[in-house]
Amino acid sequence: MFKNLNIFRGLLIIGIFFNVSFALSEQTQPKESVTQTLRPHWPYQAFLAIPKISSLRSNLGVKVSSDGKILGSVRCIEIDELEQKRMFEPKTKIKREGIQRAACKAMKLAISKVKRLPISVELEFNEEIVLNFNFSTGVVSSRRAFIKAVIIPPKQKEIS
Repeated sequence: MFKNLNIFRGLLIIGIFFNVSFALSEQTQPKESVTQTLRPHWPYQAFLAIPKISSLRSNLGVKVSSDGKILGSVRCIEIDELEQKRMFEPKTKIKREGIQRAACKAMKLAISKVKRLPISVELEFNEEIVLNFNFSTGVVSSRRAFIKAVIIPPKQKEIS
């Protein structure tokens, strides 16, 4: 009877040791970042010759499943907002629109070549992941954000 108890204790200790060592090894292996996932497909270095590229604000709105799979279409937030404003004010402009559109195409191309992002989060209906592409450093950061409605200021009536 005591032999079986000693064998059971030995197996229990080995099992605990194995579980602890496995858990520690999982923690020490860093998960792949969004930058590492997208950089091979994103030609950010082609934009480095553009003056003031560091001031370019480029964001993609992406819906992802809880395991990082990209759902639906991807939108360039600044271009999308511009197009919505132009429906009401056709002369609306943004600075460096041509560069913004080229950056948008480059970002969408990079996303289209990736099946999953290393993001695991449950999003609400009106939430999305915003990917911020820094064209001067090649770093992509991400954050959760609610989809905002574009607000068009009312026109002032002219007094004659």
